[in-house]
Parts: sequence; C-alpha cells; structure tokens
Amino acid sequence: MNFYLVAIPLVSLLLLKAVLTLFWHLRSSLRSVQGPRAARWTLGWYTWKVWQGAFEHVNRDLHKKYGSVVRYAPSRYSFSDLEAVKVIYGLGTSFPKSPWYIPWGNPGDNNLFNETSSAKHAHDRKQYQSTYSMSSLVNYEAFVDECAELLKRRLSELCAAGQAVDMHHWLQCYAFDVIGMITYGKRLGFLDKGEDVGNVIHALGEILSYSTLVGIIFPTLHNIFVPIMNFLAGSKGQGGAYVTAFTKARISDAQSNPKAVILDDSDTSTQSFLMKFLAKNTSKPNDFTSSHVITGCVINMIAGSDTTSISLSAVLYYLLKNPSCMDKLREEVDTFTANGQLSTYVTYKESQAMPYLQAVIKEALRLHPATGLPLERVVPKGGATISGRFFPEGTIVGINTWVAHMDRSIFGQDADSFSPERWLQDDDERVALMNRFWMPFGLGSRTCIGRHISMLEMCKLIPALVRDFEFVLHDNLLQNEWKTLNYWFVKPLDFNVWTLHKATTPAPKADPIVVDGTSFALNGKNVSYRFHVDPATGDLLLDHFGDRVTENPIAQIMSNGGGWSTQAHLRREFPDLGRGDFRTPAVHIKHAKGFTVCNFKYKSHTVVKGKPAIEKLPSTFGSDDDVSTLIIHLYDEYSSVGADLSYSIFPTFDAIVRNVKIINQSDDVITVEKLSSFSVDFPHENYEMLQLQGEWTRECNRTRRKIEYGLQGFGSTTGYSSHYHNPFLSMVSPSTTESHGEAWGFSLVYTGSFSVEVEKSHQGLTRALVGMNPCQLSWPLRSGESLQSPECVSVFSNLGIGEMSRKFHRLYRQNLIRSKFVSETRPVLLNSWEGLYFDFDDKTIYKLAQESAKLGAKLFVLDDGWFGDKHPRINDHAGLGDWVANPKRFPSGLDSLANDITKLQVKDSDEKLQFGLWFEPEMVNQRSELYEQHPEWVLSAGDHARSETRQQLVLNVALPEVQDFIIKSVSKILETVPVSYVKWDNNRAMHESPTPDNHHAYMLGIYHVFDVLTARFPDVLWEGCASGGGRFDPGILQYFPQVWTSDNMDAFDRIHIQFGTSLVYPPSTMGAHVCSAPNDVTGRSIPMSFRAHVAMMGGSFGFELNPDHTPEEDKAQIPDLIKLAEKINPIIIKGDMWRLVLPEDSNFPAAIFVSEDGSQAVLFAFQIRATTVLNYPLLRLAGLDPVARYKLDGGEAYSGATLMNGGIQFRFGTDYDSKVVLLERV
Repeated sequence: MNFYLVAIPLVSLLLLKAVLTLFWHLRSSLRSVQGPRAARWTLGWYTWKVWQGAFEHVNRDLHKKYGSVVRYAPSRYSFSDLEAVKVIYGLGTSFPKSPWYIPWGNPGDNNLFNETSSAKHAHDRKQYQSTYSMSSLVNYEAFVDECAELLKRRLSELCAAGQAVDMHHWLQCYAFDVIGMITYGKRLGFLDKGEDVGNVIHALGEILSYSTLVGIIFPTLHNIFVPIMNFLAGSKGQGGAYVTAFTKARISDAQSNPKAVILDDSDTSTQSFLMKFLAKNTSKPNDFTSSHVITGCVINMIAGSDTTSISLSAVLYYLLKNPSCMDKLREEVDTFTANGQLSTYVTYKESQAMPYLQAVIKEALRLHPATGLPLERVVPKGGATISGRFFPEGTIVGINTWVAHMDRSIFGQDADSFSPERWLQDDDERVALMNRFWMPFGLGSRTCIGRHISMLEMCKLIPALVRDFEFVLHDNLLQNEWKTLNYWFVKPLDFNVWTLHKATTPAPKADPIVVDGTSFALNGKNVSYRFHVDPATGDLLLDHFGDRVTENPIAQIMSNGGGWSTQAHLRREFPDLGRGDFRTPAVHIKHAKGFTVCNFKYKSHTVVKGKPAIEKLPSTFGSDDDVSTLIIHLYDEYSSVGADLSYSIFPTFDAIVRNVKIINQSDDVITVEKLSSFSVDFPHENYEMLQLQGEWTRECNRTRRKIEYGLQGFGSTTGYSSHYHNPFLSMVSPSTTESHGEAWGFSLVYTGSFSVEVEKSHQGLTRALVGMNPCQLSWPLRSGESLQSPECVSVFSNLGIGEMSRKFHRLYRQNLIRSKFVSETRPVLLNSWEGLYFDFDDKTIYKLAQESAKLGAKLFVLDDGWFGDKHPRINDHAGLGDWVANPKRFPSGLDSLANDITKLQVKDSDEKLQFGLWFEPEMVNQRSELYEQHPEWVLSAGDHARSETRQQLVLNVALPEVQDFIIKSVSKILETVPVSYVKWDNNRAMHESPTPDNHHAYMLGIYHVFDVLTARFPDVLWEGCASGGGRFDPGILQYFPQVWTSDNMDAFDRIHIQFGTSLVYPPSTMGAHVCSAPNDVTGRSIPMSFRAHVAMMGGSFGFELNPDHTPEEDKAQIPDLIKLAEKINPIIIKGDMWRLVLPEDSNFPAAIFVSEDGSQAVLFAFQIRATTVLNYPLLRLAGLDPVARYKLDGGEAYSGATLMNGGIQFRFGTDYDSKVVLLERV
C-alpha cells in the first residue's frame, strides 16, 4: 500500500478535525494537563512526531519535561506513574482498546489484536488460548531447531565469504520461517533464499506505517481506504495479500487431503496451528469460524515475525555493546555445554535452568521492547481516576512501554543502562516488583497471546548463536547507537555485524581410559564407568556407571548393616563367595581342599590401545582409535589363583565390554563352578528389567517387569542360547521409554547355555550378572591352566531404549560381524522348504529354480532332503550326518544341477541365479552311515539312554575328531558345488552330556569349526539357524552375518518377533521370508503385501513357497515386491532403525529405517485390525535431518521437522493393511 495515495484527503480532513478539537478543548476539565502546545488542539503534532519514526524517545522526553501525566494529542494522555498500570491494564478492568487499533485488520473482519470490544476479544481469545500455551508450544521445538540450524548455516556461509551481515534481516528471516513452520508446518523459504519472499517484509513495513498513522487520524475511514488502495496499488499477490493467499492455499491443500486433517487441537499435538484451527472449526464451527482460521494464521505471521526478530536483535545488540555481559553469558553457555546440560539443539527446558541467559533476555526487552507507542485504551463509562486526576469516559489513555521501563523507582537509578545483574539480585521483593512492571508483551487481558512463541525462539536460539559464533559490530556501531524506525514496532535499520566461527582451541582428544593411582575411569561420548581399589581390602568398588561425569562422585555414605560385618552395602566389581557378601557371586571356585572361599585383591593393571582378541571365543574387535582396554590383575594369595578383569571401551557407542580370565597358579587342581562375564551393582534406586523371551515360533518377545527384592533371573540350559530366553538384559528406569530415559543393555557374546541374574538386596542395591550357566560349567583347571569367560557387551543410553538398540546395531555391524557381507545388499531368495518339503527330485528342483528366476529372485536355496546315500533323507528319520548328495534324487549329480541353476537368467537383470544349500552338521540320525561307524561321537551320559528329539541325536563337537569330520564334510560339498549361500541349522537341544564342562567345550569346538569354514569360504554367505531363532546371539553373528529369525513366518507374529529381536540385534542380521497363506504354523491368512512388507524389515528378504501353488493374485505381486525389497534393502542393511510404535502397544505398529547419511529413509506402517472408528493415529517419524526436505515416494516434499513433529496420518483399509513409504532428501 502507498501512503501518499491518501495523504492529500487526509490533510484536508485533519484541518477540519483540528477546529472541532480546539472547541472541545476549551470546554475540557483536563485543560491543566501539560504537553506540547500544539497537542492541545490538533492531532497534527502527534501525527508528525510519529511520522518521524522515533516517538519512543519523544514520549520519554515529554515525561521528563512535563511530569507523570502528559497530553500528546487532544483527548490522549500518556502516563509514567506505574500505579496507573493497575488502573488501565489490570485484570478485571474494563478499559477497551482505542479506535487507533481499527486499521490493524481487514474491514469488517477483526482479529485478536485490533478487536476493540472487550467481550468479543475475550470470546475469541478463549478459542485460541490453549494453542498458544507454552505446554503446547514446546512440542514444536524441532521446528525451531530446523530453522536455527538453517540460520547458522547461512551465517557460516556469510562468514566464509567475509561479508558483513544485516543481522536483523536474517533474524527476521528466521522468525518468519519459524512462525511459518508452526503455523503451516512449512517454511516460507526466507532462510533458504535469504531475501524477502513475496514482498512480504516490504509490504508489512507499509502496513505498519499506514495502520499507525491512519489509526491516529481517521481510523473509521479505514474501511473506505483499503479497497481503494488495493485497487490503485495493484497489490494482489504481494505482501499481506501474499500471506493471506498462502494461508488459503494451505487450507485448500488440507481440505483436499482429508487424511491429513487431524481432529486434535490438544496441547500435546504437534499438528501445525492451521491444522489445529481447522480441527476447532470442524468441531465448533459456530464458535471458531472459517474467518478465525484465516485471520489467526495471517496475524500469526505478521505479528509473530516482527516481535521476535526485534527482540532477538535487541538481545544480541546489547550483548555486543556490553562485552563483559557477552563474556558472562558465553561462560554460562560453555559451562552448561561442558557439563552435558546443553544439547546440540538447546531445549527450552535447558534454557530455563540458565539464570544469566534469562536475565539477559529480560534486560534487553526492558531496554528495547518491540512496540514503541502508548498502549491506548478508552476510559469506560462513568470515567476513571488515574494518577490523582479524573478522566471522563471516552478519553484515550495509555502507557508507553519505553517510558514504563525507564522508571528509576522500579528498575533502579541505572535504569537507562544494560545490566542483566539487576534481575539476579538477592532482593526478592525488588525483583518481584520489576517483574510486575515488565511489560514488553503488554499487560492484563490484552497481553500478547503469541508471547510464548517469541520466548521459545529466543531461549533456544541465543545460546546456540553464542556457543557457535563470535559477532563483531560493524564500524558504524562501534561508537554510535543503532538507528531505528518506530511505526508501532521499533525496528533496527543498521544492525550490521561481522560473524566469525567461535574461536576455540581444539580440545585434546579425551583419553577413553583415565587412571589416577588406583582409581579408574572409562569414558565414552555419553557414558562414564568409574571404580577404585579399596585401600583397606584391595577389593574393586564401583563408583559410577551411567551418564557422563567429569570427576569422581561424592563419597558414598552407607550403612554397613547395623553392626554386622558384611559387604552387603558395597558396590563390588567382582563379588566372590564366602566373605560376607551374601548376594549372588560373580565367581565360585571349588579348591582342592574343598573350600569355596576366594579373596581376590588388586595386584596391578595394564592399559592397552585397541582390544586383545579372546582366544577360542568370538569377540568384538577394533582399531587402536576405536577401542581401548584396561586389564585389572587380581590375585588370591591364599589359594594362588589369579583373575584378569578386562574392560574395553568403545567411546563412539558408549559400550563397555568385559570378560574375565581365571588363572590357576597353584599346584593343585581347582574347579571353576561359576564365572560371570559382567557383574555390576546399581545404586539405591528402583529399576525394571527388560528381556526377550518366548519359545519355538514365538521368539524374542519383549517382557518388562519391576525388579523386586530377592533374586530373579533367566537363562538357558539347552546347550545353546535357546528360543526361551535370549542372552540379553536391559536395566531401565521406570520412566524410560523408546526415546527418553536411561537404559543399560547387557549382551553376552556366547552361543551356549547362559545365565542372567538380577538381585535386589535388603540394602536396596541391585546386582546384575551375565555369563555362562553355572549348571553346565564345573570347569577343572590344572596348575598353569586358565579359563577364559565369554565377553559381555554393555551399552548405555540416556535417550531411551531405542538409542540403546541403535548403538548395539552399529557396534555389532562394525565391530563384531567379520563377514564381508555385513554391509552388502542381500540377494532376494526363494527357499524350497515350505514349497516342497521332502517331496522333490532334480526336475522339480530345477523347475522351482526357474520359477524363482522368472519372478526376480536372485538366490535359490535347496533346503533339507538333498543328501544321504545308504540312508537317503526322504523324511526326518534318516540321513543326517551323511553329507553326500542323494544319487537317486540327483542322478546327474548335485554339482550338475547346481551348474544348470546358476546359468538361469534373473528376470529384468543381467545377473544369473545363485545357488544355496541347507546343512545341519552338528546332528546325526541313528539311521545314518555316520552313526553306524561312530556311535561314540554322540553326546551321551554313561549308561543313560540317548534321548532323541526330531528323530536325531547331537554330535559331541567338543571332540576334535568330530570337528575335523564336520569341516571336511562341508568343505567337500562347497569345493565341488557352486554354492553361494549356506544355511546352517541346528534343530534340537543338548540333553545328556558326559560332564557339565562338556557344554562349554562343545561351544569352543563349534566356534573352531565356524572359524575354519568361514575363513576357508569367505565368498559364501552364511546364515545361522536353530529351528528358527533358537541360536540368535552375538556369538553366532561373529561368523554368520545373518540368522533365520523364526520358523514362524506368520506376519502378525513376525512383527512382534522382529521388533523384539531388534532390541539388540541389527535388522540387517534378520532372515525374514514370505510364505504361503494360510500359514502352516498359525493357520492365519494374511494379504501378500502385508506379509512381504513385514519381511522387508529384515536384512535377508525372501520367499518360502511354490509359485505353482500360489494364487495368481498373490503371484502377480511378487515381481514388484522384489523390486521394492531390492530398492530399500541397502537402507535396512546399513541404516538406523527407529521403532516408532510398538506392536504390543498399538493396533498400528510402525518403524522407520534411516540411511547412514540421512539422505534416504523407508517407513513401514501397519494396521492389524480394521476399525469402524476412523481415528487413525498420527505417526511422528524419527531420525531425519530436521532441516532437510524429503520427498515421499517421489511426490511432495516436507521438512524433516514437519515429518517428525507434524507427522503423517495414513488411511488404512482392511485387516492387515500396510504402507511402505520411501523418503528421499531433496
């Protein structure tokens, strides 16, 4: 709008009004109130002074000259007596806004700012109130973070280019984009372009000048002026019209996409304000009209941007003009950062704990409030006494915040100086008084409704800027004050600065292991593990295991048991048996003379870079930069037995890895009955334990329970890790969730029988122990021999269970799995088992392979039934152990069939079909040549009967000759047949065993077999299996990069199984296939797409069905499903998984996988049961770059912050409906 278009008629009307005003002034009882002479009879003086753009200073000077009450225009009075605040603005007063506010809205369409009717304002404000509460706004913090990050990027670019920065311009761009995100869920692009988008900033400047001046002179003519000026200026599509048009376009988008409209305007919802307003309009159309929707959004943009950008500029300006204050704030920011009290993206809650920051913001807004004219009100009916004078009804009265904030009786004699310390003084009454009259956002019922948005932006951005940048005032501001222009908002005109990245001396790389005498600290990014040697006893005592600390904790003051000489109050690192610690021990040794007492004392320690390998056992590994190791050498001088406690720290993953070695240095034989790999005593708090339990076809279901007093635990005595319990424990705080709270995870790198014990003592301490099962150990050690425990990996997270899982996933992918396939895309396979079972020959196998290639599978797997000569494997009663191809099934030889299969062309690919084989080398049938020749090779216990399970027995792999046989048998096949993949199965537990120690010996033997075979055939993709997930553990993953997750392929059950397995194991390690419907295990029939989408969440995707017996409708979907699986598999293999909604908690489970660099993600969303209530939940994503924009399935793009906080809502259909969405960064 152009003010000059109305200037001439305004001047004429002004002269007429002046004559009338003089007449009424001569009759007024307020003639004695002082002020400029011209202000007595004409609006011209006030209009001229406002036109000059510095009325805030003029207003102050008026009060200095004329006192506490000043006339600044006819029937307009300004007050500096702060008691007048209570009369004019106090709650319960009835002073409506003056007509000056009328031009601040569209004709006939008032808003919260310009509504002069107190009753109408109260009604409308009530409709908006909850949306603007701080409890609601903190849910939008990620929106602010996104814009703050983009602002910092732009400042970095200007810094690199050596350009001066118009700081207010960039802060206004920031404020516009933040309010755009909050209002519409979408940035308007100010920060992206660095310029005025749609001429909005320029147009708003004209709106400010027009509304300010017309409001003084002839506000009631606003309804006539606006249509004329819009027509003459041709402003359609620019400025305010641009914002209005943008709002209407967003409303149209929402209404054309009903599934995106959430009928939820609750405080906790992170839907955009627009969506909340639409929800209000839908639920209460009479109270919250369509006009409320549009007006609310537009006013948000116009008012929210200027107020915030001016306030931010003021804070930064006064800090730069007062370097000592900047230094104090920087010191506070740096201290909070160093102590871990300030996140990368500063949270509002964190900012509230920073007293100097809050004082700086208050002081800056005191000296430079955003508005600079009197907050005019009209004296109500009956008149009012203000500052000792009576003012008749209709008189316009007001207080200018710039005047009020300079009152020395309130703010001190130095009120004109910038001093944040005034808000930190010990005089509580003085601070309370200042707070009562601090009014940058107004006072009373007309206080700015958007003030919390402004405070949220300031509290988050200022510490981030101070932490990351140095700012230097431009030359023009070094000696001079900045220039401002006051048309209601007091906007800086020349706030130019130089930006520099904060000059800091690079901190030396922290040593992950710090030793101070006999105190030891292991430090990760977010974890500290600290313990020390008790000088009196030589025992190791734990000081802290949890969030990062920078020094030794305060000394513990605890009872020792009321006079009893016990160790129950101590947090012991290696608790033994028989010396007054009546809790369950980590070590139990039976000595030659029969006693079981141990007294291990500190002897010495060793610190090494890297991580020594554990002989004969699988273990994590890493370079000297990845990991460091502390070895504590203990010795029991009474029994001459040593114990080496090994602690390795992977700082990147906040992982502590422990193992123990017992060394017999005596001349006698000792027996190790129990040896826990990891023992930790948690402090006096309540904890819960999270574990994975189940059975065959129900593996790895999450179970969480409160830890009660006494001993509780779980484990396996099956000889392998088992379907029943997984060798994993998580200790969590009661309030811990997927994304919040503390979680400690313990994962045993072992495939045999194990034990997890958790004991809460009468002292309130909680002890957790993880290790081999003592029922199946009893390991004898002769003089000079040692027993090495498996290692246990512990990961700490202060960001909930989900972050704990992701740390385990990254660690195991990078530092446990040795296979070259660990990060490679897995071939889509078709396995013959459920399609044919034992009913096949070479022709049916070749035909099935042909069908596999035609559908697009790249690997064909021949499962059970291909071997046995004398005792052919035509069912599960015979053949195990005889690893030669069945000549009747394959008259031309297995190698010939495999060669033919590997010549088949894969559909829509240049690749040939690969060939894989199933083995179960640890087992034997009694009807086999192997058993006939070597019955002594079978596990047995003397004369006890050898019990069969699944018609098979277990070979004693502890025997070297059995190990050699397995290696030779498997090698012979792999050397003669073109095998690209091996599925290594294990279909029964160990029953009879010759001795308890044979169980561990068996494990050492099978690890030797795995070592030899995987090294000999590195180009074979090995998959572990044990009737499904009976042997899914870190020990097996050392050798096999993937494991068959469960024999149950029912997609409903599989969601639970796979989500549970992901608690510790990377999704890349999960084998997940699609089978026929109805399912062989559950009898359930589930749509093909749902079955496939669930299976795609595993790293190894495939099918177990016969295409000839598959319904055409299902079969037709398979090629496209394979293409989708191949497209997203790299993200599943190498990305991070975020469990968004757990299947045990919701009918709508969901997960997202995000690539390493954040450029891609794939979202899985499921509906289990259809519902007649179409209240589909809002799905908030996670793990995305909040600043980046992502296209959804190649369509419209949204910012990461919008997707993570605004979320997505899907409209599902029938039972077992599913969605897979690919997100790509643009």
